[in-house]
Amino acid sequence: MNFPAPNQDVIARWLNIAKFLGIPEEAYNPEVRVIRDTSGKSNYLFGAILNENRSLRPLDSLKNKMDCPLCGAVEDTKEEPGRRLDADSELKGYVVVPNIFPAKLGHSMAVTEGTRELEEPMYTTQNLDYVAEEMRKVFAYCTKVGFQAFHNGKGSGASVPNHEHWHLTNWHATFSTAGQIYGFESAETEEAGICSVRKMPEFPFAHLIFHQDEPDRIIKFLKDLQDEIGRRYKEGEVPHIVCQGLLGILVAPFKNYLGKGSIGSGDVAGHIVFKNRTEFEQADYGFCANKLNKQLFKSGEIDLTKFL
Repeated sequence: MNFPAPNQDVIARWLNIAKFLGIPEEAYNPEVRVIRDTSGKSNYLFGAILNENRSLRPLDSLKNKMDCPLCGAVEDTKEEPGRRLDADSELKGYVVVPNIFPAKLGHSMAVTEGTRELEEPMYTTQNLDYVAEEMRKVFAYCTKVGFQAFHNGKGSGASVPNHEHWHLTNWHATFSTAGQIYGFESAETEEAGICSVRKMPEFPFAHLIFHQDEPDRIIKFLKDLQDEIGRRYKEGEVPHIVCQGLLGILVAPFKNYLGKGSIGSGDVAGHIVFKNRTEFEQADYGFCANKLNKQLFKSGEIDLTKFL
Protein backbone atom coordinates (compact mmCIF):
# COMPACT_ATOMS: atom_id res chain seq x y z
CA MET A 1 0.00 0.00 0.00
CA ASN A 2 1.34 3.43 -0.91
CA PHE A 3 -0.69 6.16 0.78
CA PRO A 4 0.98 8.80 2.98
CA ALA A 5 0.33 8.66 6.70
CA PRO A 6 -0.54 11.88 8.58
CA ASN A 7 1.98 13.69 10.75
CA GLN A 8 2.63 11.40 13.71
CA ASP A 9 2.90 14.29 16.16
CA VAL A 10 -0.62 15.33 15.14
CA ILE A 11 -1.88 11.76 15.62
CA ALA A 12 -0.21 11.54 19.03
CA ARG A 13 -1.87 14.79 20.06
CA TRP A 14 -5.21 13.54 18.70
CA LEU A 15 -4.93 10.37 20.79
CA ASN A 16 -4.17 12.36 23.94
CA ILE A 17 -7.20 14.60 23.43
CA ALA A 18 -9.40 11.60 22.59
CA LYS A 19 -8.37 9.96 25.86
CA PHE A 20 -9.10 13.19 27.77
CA LEU A 21 -12.55 13.41 26.12
CA GLY A 22 -13.31 9.77 26.91
CA ILE A 23 -13.60 8.60 23.30
CA PRO A 24 -13.33 4.79 23.44
CA GLU A 25 -10.56 3.16 21.39
CA GLU A 26 -13.03 0.94 19.54
CA ALA A 27 -14.69 4.10 18.18
CA TYR A 28 -11.66 4.98 16.05
CA ASN A 29 -10.26 1.56 15.18
CA PRO A 30 -13.07 0.14 13.00
CA GLU A 31 -13.05 -3.04 10.95
CA VAL A 32 -12.71 -2.42 7.21
CA ARG A 33 -13.23 -4.66 4.20
CA VAL A 34 -13.03 -3.97 0.47
CA ILE A 35 -16.08 -4.63 -1.72
CA ARG A 36 -15.63 -5.48 -5.41
CA ASP A 37 -18.07 -5.79 -8.29
CA THR A 38 -18.09 -9.57 -8.74
CA SER A 39 -19.91 -9.19 -12.06
CA GLY A 40 -16.78 -7.67 -13.54
CA LYS A 41 -18.67 -4.68 -14.95
CA SER A 42 -16.75 -2.13 -12.87
CA ASN A 43 -13.29 -1.96 -11.35
CA TYR A 44 -14.35 0.67 -8.81
CA LEU A 45 -13.81 -0.48 -5.22
CA PHE A 46 -15.87 0.41 -2.15
CA GLY A 47 -14.64 0.18 1.41
CA ALA A 48 -17.05 -1.05 4.09
CA ILE A 49 -16.32 0.39 7.56
CA LEU A 50 -17.93 -1.10 10.67
CA ASN A 51 -18.31 1.65 13.26
CA GLU A 52 -21.22 1.11 15.64
CA ASN A 53 -20.19 4.14 17.68
CA ARG A 54 -21.32 6.47 14.87
CA SER A 55 -24.93 5.45 15.56
CA LEU A 56 -24.71 7.23 18.91
CA ARG A 57 -24.58 10.69 17.30
CA PRO A 58 -27.49 12.86 18.55
CA LEU A 59 -28.75 13.78 15.08
CA ASP A 60 -32.24 14.79 16.17
CA SER A 61 -31.50 16.41 19.53
CA LEU A 62 -30.76 19.96 18.34
CA LYS A 63 -33.78 22.09 19.21
CA ASN A 64 -32.27 25.55 18.82
CA LYS A 65 -28.98 27.37 18.28
CA MET A 66 -28.08 27.12 21.96
CA ASP A 67 -27.88 23.32 21.49
CA CYS A 68 -25.26 23.57 18.73
CA PRO A 69 -22.48 21.10 19.62
CA LEU A 70 -20.01 22.95 17.40
CA CYS A 71 -20.55 26.21 19.29
CA GLY A 72 -20.04 24.20 22.46
CA ALA A 73 -16.82 22.66 21.16
CA VAL A 74 -15.40 26.07 20.25
CA GLU A 75 -16.33 27.53 23.64
CA ASP A 76 -14.82 24.54 25.45
CA THR A 77 -11.45 25.18 23.78
CA LYS A 78 -11.44 28.72 25.13
CA GLU A 79 -11.59 27.33 28.66
CA GLU A 80 -9.30 24.39 27.91
CA PRO A 81 -6.95 25.16 24.98
CA GLY A 82 -5.54 21.64 25.31
CA ARG A 83 -8.65 20.35 23.52
CA ARG A 84 -7.45 21.95 20.28
CA LEU A 85 -5.61 19.84 17.75
CA ASP A 86 -4.21 22.98 16.08
CA ALA A 87 -2.51 24.21 19.23
CA ASP A 88 -0.77 27.06 17.40
CA SER A 89 -3.92 28.23 15.58
CA GLU A 90 -2.43 27.20 12.24
CA LEU A 91 -5.79 27.32 10.49
CA LYS A 92 -6.86 30.94 10.90
CA GLY A 93 -10.54 31.48 11.61
CA TYR A 94 -11.11 27.86 12.67
CA VAL A 95 -10.76 25.68 15.73
CA VAL A 96 -9.63 22.11 15.00
CA VAL A 97 -10.86 19.47 17.43
CA PRO A 98 -11.23 15.68 17.37
CA ASN A 99 -14.66 14.47 16.25
CA ILE A 100 -16.48 13.13 19.34
CA PHE A 101 -17.90 10.36 17.14
CA PRO A 102 -14.94 9.58 14.87
CA ALA A 103 -15.24 7.28 11.89
CA LYS A 104 -11.55 6.45 12.18
CA LEU A 105 -8.30 7.39 13.93
CA GLY A 106 -7.58 11.10 13.55
CA HIS A 107 -11.08 12.09 12.35
CA SER A 108 -11.38 15.78 13.31
CA MET A 109 -13.46 18.88 12.69
CA ALA A 110 -12.33 22.33 11.56
CA VAL A 111 -15.05 24.55 13.06
CA THR A 112 -15.40 28.27 12.40
CA GLU A 113 -14.61 30.28 15.54
CA GLY A 114 -17.79 32.37 15.85
CA THR A 115 -20.46 31.11 18.25
CA ARG A 116 -24.09 31.92 19.12
CA GLU A 117 -24.93 35.32 17.63
CA LEU A 118 -21.57 35.31 15.77
CA GLU A 119 -22.02 31.78 14.47
CA GLU A 120 -20.80 31.43 10.87
CA PRO A 121 -23.52 29.91 8.64
CA MET A 122 -22.69 27.01 6.35
CA TYR A 123 -22.02 28.10 2.78
CA THR A 124 -24.43 27.16 -0.02
CA THR A 125 -24.41 27.59 -3.80
CA GLN A 126 -26.52 30.73 -3.26
CA ASN A 127 -23.72 32.38 -1.28
CA LEU A 128 -20.21 31.53 -2.42
CA ASP A 129 -18.44 34.77 -1.45
CA TYR A 130 -15.00 34.08 0.02
CA VAL A 131 -15.48 30.30 -0.17
CA ALA A 132 -12.56 29.85 -2.57
CA GLU A 133 -10.24 31.42 -0.01
CA GLU A 134 -11.64 29.20 2.75
CA MET A 135 -11.07 26.13 0.59
CA ARG A 136 -7.52 27.27 -0.07
CA LYS A 137 -6.80 27.55 3.66
CA VAL A 138 -8.39 24.25 4.64
CA PHE A 139 -6.81 22.26 1.80
CA ALA A 140 -3.38 23.71 2.58
CA TYR A 141 -3.67 22.91 6.28
CA CYS A 142 -4.71 19.32 5.57
CA THR A 143 -1.90 18.85 3.09
CA LYS A 144 0.56 20.10 5.71
CA VAL A 145 -0.57 17.72 8.46
CA GLY A 146 -1.47 14.79 6.20
CA PHE A 147 -5.26 14.79 6.53
CA GLN A 148 -7.93 15.06 3.83
CA ALA A 149 -10.75 17.63 4.09
CA PHE A 150 -14.33 17.12 3.09
CA HIS A 151 -17.46 19.23 3.29
CA ASN A 152 -21.01 17.97 3.73
CA GLY A 153 -23.39 20.81 2.97
CA LYS A 154 -27.01 21.56 3.79
CA GLY A 155 -29.10 18.82 2.21
CA SER A 156 -26.01 16.70 1.50
CA GLY A 157 -25.07 14.96 4.71
CA ALA A 158 -24.41 17.78 7.18
CA SER A 159 -25.62 16.68 10.63
CA VAL A 160 -25.05 20.18 12.04
CA PRO A 161 -26.11 22.32 9.04
CA ASN A 162 -26.20 25.74 10.68
CA HIS A 163 -22.57 26.10 11.76
CA GLU A 164 -19.83 26.10 9.12
CA HIS A 165 -17.29 23.31 9.50
CA TRP A 166 -15.10 20.90 7.55
CA HIS A 167 -14.37 17.27 8.37
CA LEU A 168 -10.68 16.39 8.44
CA THR A 169 -10.16 12.69 7.92
CA ASN A 170 -7.33 10.18 7.88
CA TRP A 171 -7.98 7.74 5.08
CA HIS A 172 -4.58 6.16 5.67
CA ALA A 173 -6.04 4.48 8.76
CA THR A 174 -8.81 2.66 6.90
CA PHE A 175 -6.57 1.81 3.94
CA SER A 176 -4.04 0.30 6.37
CA THR A 177 -6.72 -1.82 8.03
CA ALA A 178 -8.14 -2.95 4.68
CA GLY A 179 -4.67 -3.72 3.37
CA GLN A 180 -5.20 -1.75 0.17
CA ILE A 181 -6.38 1.56 -1.24
CA TYR A 182 -9.96 1.73 -2.51
CA GLY A 183 -12.62 4.20 -3.65
CA PHE A 184 -11.79 7.62 -5.03
CA GLU A 185 -8.08 7.22 -4.24
CA SER A 186 -7.63 4.02 -6.24
CA ALA A 187 -9.80 4.88 -9.24
CA GLU A 188 -8.57 5.42 -12.78
CA THR A 189 -9.22 8.94 -14.10
CA GLU A 190 -9.44 10.65 -17.46
CA GLU A 191 -9.79 14.21 -18.71
CA ALA A 192 -13.28 15.68 -18.39
CA GLY A 193 -13.24 18.08 -21.29
CA ILE A 194 -10.95 20.76 -19.90
CA CYS A 195 -7.33 20.81 -18.84
CA SER A 196 -6.78 19.86 -15.15
CA VAL A 197 -10.38 18.70 -14.57
CA ARG A 198 -10.84 14.93 -14.54
CA LYS A 199 -13.43 12.24 -13.85
CA MET A 200 -13.55 8.53 -12.91
CA PRO A 201 -14.91 6.52 -15.87
CA GLU A 202 -15.66 3.50 -13.65
CA PHE A 203 -17.72 5.59 -11.20
CA PRO A 204 -21.33 5.62 -12.49
CA PHE A 205 -22.42 8.91 -10.91
CA ALA A 206 -22.04 12.52 -12.04
CA HIS A 207 -18.92 14.12 -10.57
CA LEU A 208 -15.80 16.09 -11.41
CA ILE A 209 -12.29 16.14 -9.96
CA PHE A 210 -10.59 19.53 -9.76
CA HIS A 211 -6.97 20.37 -9.12
CA GLN A 212 -6.41 21.27 -5.46
CA ASP A 213 -4.75 24.55 -6.39
CA GLU A 214 -7.78 25.78 -8.36
CA PRO A 215 -10.58 26.47 -5.86
CA ASP A 216 -11.67 29.45 -7.97
CA ARG A 217 -12.56 27.02 -10.75
CA ILE A 218 -14.59 24.95 -8.25
CA ILE A 219 -16.51 28.07 -7.20
CA LYS A 220 -17.19 29.09 -10.80
CA PHE A 221 -18.51 25.59 -11.48
CA LEU A 222 -20.80 25.72 -8.43
CA LYS A 223 -22.09 29.17 -9.41
CA ASP A 224 -22.90 28.01 -12.93
CA LEU A 225 -24.51 24.85 -11.56
CA GLN A 226 -26.65 27.00 -9.26
CA ASP A 227 -27.77 29.21 -12.15
CA GLU A 228 -28.73 26.20 -14.24
CA ILE A 229 -30.40 23.79 -11.79
CA GLY A 230 -30.81 25.64 -8.48
CA ARG A 231 -34.49 26.28 -9.21
CA ARG A 232 -35.28 22.57 -9.27
CA TYR A 233 -34.77 22.39 -5.48
CA LYS A 234 -37.45 23.91 -3.28
CA GLU A 235 -34.70 25.26 -1.00
CA GLY A 236 -33.23 27.13 -3.98
CA GLU A 237 -29.70 25.80 -3.61
CA VAL A 238 -27.83 22.81 -5.02
CA PRO A 239 -26.78 20.29 -2.36
CA HIS A 240 -23.33 18.92 -3.07
CA ILE A 241 -20.20 17.48 -1.51
CA VAL A 242 -16.56 18.55 -1.75
CA CYS A 243 -13.89 16.00 -0.91
CA GLN A 244 -10.09 16.32 -0.89
CA GLY A 245 -7.84 13.45 -1.92
CA LEU A 246 -4.50 12.75 -3.53
CA LEU A 247 -6.17 12.76 -6.96
CA GLY A 248 -7.62 16.24 -6.43
CA ILE A 249 -10.90 17.67 -5.17
CA LEU A 250 -13.96 15.51 -5.81
CA VAL A 251 -17.21 17.49 -6.30
CA ALA A 252 -20.62 15.87 -6.82
CA PRO A 253 -24.13 17.41 -6.78
CA PHE A 254 -27.08 15.64 -5.14
CA LYS A 255 -30.32 15.16 -7.04
CA ASN A 256 -32.33 15.33 -3.81
CA TYR A 257 -32.15 17.76 -0.88
CA LEU A 258 -31.72 15.49 2.14
CA GLY A 259 -31.89 15.87 5.90
CA LYS A 260 -29.34 15.06 8.59
CA GLY A 261 -27.58 11.74 8.57
CA SER A 262 -27.86 11.04 4.84
CA ILE A 263 -24.89 10.01 2.73
CA GLY A 264 -22.06 12.52 2.59
CA SER A 265 -18.60 13.09 1.15
CA GLY A 266 -17.08 9.98 2.67
CA ASP A 267 -19.72 7.76 1.04
CA VAL A 268 -19.27 9.42 -2.35
CA ALA A 269 -15.51 8.86 -2.06
CA GLY A 270 -16.08 5.14 -1.50
CA HIS A 271 -16.09 4.91 2.31
CA ILE A 272 -19.39 3.32 3.37
CA VAL A 273 -19.92 3.30 7.13
CA PHE A 274 -22.08 0.55 8.65
CA LYS A 275 -23.53 0.77 12.14
CA ASN A 276 -24.22 -2.91 12.72
CA ARG A 277 -22.26 -6.06 11.96
CA THR A 278 -24.96 -7.90 10.02
CA GLU A 279 -25.22 -5.16 7.36
CA PHE A 280 -21.43 -4.79 7.32
CA GLU A 281 -20.89 -8.49 6.61
CA GLN A 282 -23.74 -8.90 4.13
CA ALA A 283 -23.28 -5.73 2.05
CA ASP A 284 -22.20 -6.28 -1.54
CA TYR A 285 -21.33 -4.01 -4.46
CA GLY A 286 -24.98 -3.58 -5.42
CA PHE A 287 -25.88 -2.41 -1.92
CA CYS A 288 -23.16 0.25 -1.93
CA ALA A 289 -23.95 1.47 -5.44
CA ASN A 290 -27.67 1.62 -4.69
CA LYS A 291 -27.03 3.69 -1.58
CA LEU A 292 -25.39 6.34 -3.76
CA ASN A 293 -27.90 5.92 -6.57
CA LYS A 294 -30.70 7.17 -4.31
CA GLN A 295 -28.95 10.53 -3.89
CA LEU A 296 -26.58 11.14 -6.80
CA PHE A 297 -27.23 11.86 -10.46
CA LYS A 298 -26.25 9.02 -12.74
CA SER A 299 -23.55 9.98 -15.23
CA GLY A 300 -26.07 10.11 -18.10
CA GLU A 301 -28.64 12.23 -16.22
CA ILE A 302 -26.61 15.43 -16.22
CA ASP A 303 -23.56 16.64 -18.15
CA LEU A 304 -21.42 18.51 -15.62
CA THR A 305 -18.73 19.35 -18.16
CA LYS A 306 -20.99 22.01 -19.73
CA PHE A 307 -20.59 24.06 -16.54
CA LEU A 308 -16.80 24.21 -16.86
